[in-house]
Formats: sequence, structure tokens, C-alpha cells
Amino acid sequence: MKIIRAQKIILVAIVCLFVFSSYVRAVVNEEQVKFDVSSIALFKNILRNISEWPVILTYRVKPIGKYIYQDYYYDTPDMTLFRLGYSYRFRIRDKGKENIEYGLQFKSEYDPGNNESFKRLEIDNVIPDNMAQEIMSGKWLEAVSDKYDIHVIKEFLDFLNNNGIPPNALSPVLHADQKRDRFSLKENGMLHFEISLDECVFSLINDTEKKQYEFSQLEFENKYRKGIPSEDQKRIDDLIGYFTQSYNVSIARNSKYKTAILELTKR
Repeated sequence: MKIIRAQKIILVAIVCLFVFSSYVRAVVNEEQVKFDVSSIALFKNILRNISEWPVILTYRVKPIGKYIYQDYYYDTPDMTLFRLGYSYRFRIRDKGKENIEYGLQFKSEYDPGNNESFKRLEIDNVIPDNMAQEIMSGKWLEAVSDKYDIHVIKEFLDFLNNNGIPPNALSPVLHADQKRDRFSLKENGMLHFEISLDECVFSLINDTEKKQYEFSQLEFENKYRKGIPSEDQKRIDDLIGYFTQSYNVSIARNSKYKTAILELTKR
């Protein structure tokens, strides 16, 4: 088995707007800023500091928990979704203490023609357990079945139809195992941000060489949805400045999914 180890690790800042309904986690133009970290040693230093320091800027840091994810990314045999700049994912989310949750996500990459914008489409749903069991039994097309009244599926099917992609042409092409440590950032008792530290292993499902791509990622997500946009942006800028100045990290523009595909398909 060939293992590809990342030469750079990614630090991610996420700003999200959420719309909730039954089984809907988020419908959003997600704003996400990522940073390259130069080495695994530096990443471990960031992880250790966040784990041990009680304060970052004006925020109190508190551990939330450890999650384990299994992700399956869908595409056509010729990677049409990837070439169009989108991904569709089925996730098994283990929150610990026998608390398992399942979800589907439809997401875009950043606009490659606009380096000033970090906004992108994200539609993310929690799905019923019985549906997830069908998918995991090998009925992969249940994830794109119109028999379910689930928003992300409806939006994704519209996207497929508009781009002339038959749903039955899709199957899982990429698998990821992830371990995630989560922390909250609160100011005056109010939750403002959530930090996640991920260790990831990606592999192409039909790769006969069984190559793997390993890397780690840190992200922070805006959880305070009652603020004034300009004030929220200042808080984001301040956190970006904190990580940039403290750890000498630089901005990156690819998702974990795109990063893994590019690395695993290198010739």
C-alpha cells in the first residue's frame, strides 16, 4: 500500500449562515478561508496550543468532543462533478457514546476566477437512519433517490438535470476516514466560533494501487448568527490575523476533497 503524506497541512476558517428545517443542517453561501501550514510538527504545535490554552484573543476555549467520520464522495467514472467544481458526499458521523448520525452534502469549490471571494454553495442535511442503512448496504443510488423528501437531494437532482448528468451514472469514487477534535470559542458566555482539528486519510475507491493521501486540517466556524455583518467580519479578520501572525500560515483555496483528488490522481 502506497501512502502519500501531505507536505502541507491546511488551517481553515469557516463563516456560515444556516437555515434550519426538518433534517436540514445548512443551506448557505459558505465563506471559508483556508491556510497552508508548512509541516506536521507545526500542526501538532497548533493542536497542542489550542488544547492547552484557555484563551484565544477575547474568547474562552472549551473542548466539545471527539468525532470520527467516514465519508463517501460520489461522481461519474470520468469525474464530471469534480471537473465542474462540485462534490456530493455521504457521511457517517460517530459522535461517541453510540451516537451515530448520517448526512448528505452538496457543495461547490471556490470560484477560480475570483481570488477575492471565499464564498461557496453548501447544502447539508442529516438523513434518517433507515435511509443511511440502505446506502451502507450497497444501495448507493438511494443517496440520489427522489423518493425521499430531503432538500439536498432535490437540489442535487436539479443540478444533475441542468447539467445533463443521469443520477444512475453516479457511484462512490473517493473514501475518507477522519478524526475530529472540536472546541468552542465563547465571549461573555456567548458562543461565537467552533474550532475543529481533523486528521484525514483519503483513498480512491477503485484504485488498484491502494494509494492513500494523509493530511491534517484546522478550521474555525462562525456560530454566532445574530451579529452585524461588518462586526462579524472583523471578528473573522482578527482570528485570521491571529493564526497568520502566530504560526506564519498562508491562504489556500482548495477543499480537502479537491486536494485529495489532485494528489491521488497525479501521474
